[in-house]
Amino acid sequence: MARQLARLIDAAGGKHGLKTFLDEKDIQSGDSIPETIRENLRRCDELVVLLTRNSLHREWVLVEIAGAWVLGKRVVAVMDQVLPKELPNVIANCRAVDLNEFDTYLADVKNRAQKSRTV
Repeated sequence: MARQLARLIDAAGGKHGLKTFLDEKDIQSGDSIPETIRENLRRCDELVVLLTRNSLHREWVLVEIAGAWVLGKRVVAVMDQVLPKELPNVIANCRAVDLNEFDTYLADVKNRAQKSRTV
């Protein structure tokens, strides 16, 4: 599911310079996983995190959310069978997107990309 969301973001935002980072495609053999993730969090404008029943309480998911929050990055939770009240406290006040409304996120991120390129 994360691969498909990354493809959709890349397809929708490619002409606006949007690129995604996905561990399985962007971490090379021999790379330090934590350092590669940390560096990409530093360079990104926002973190899109897919929250499912399986990922909601995984340590690395929570570490990435907290890292993005500490760096002042926008964090967008995409929820799949997760309720807003179940979001981690650090992003509980952020507007999340239900997986079925992912098109709304794509429109939002394209709009932000267009505005940042015209400023």
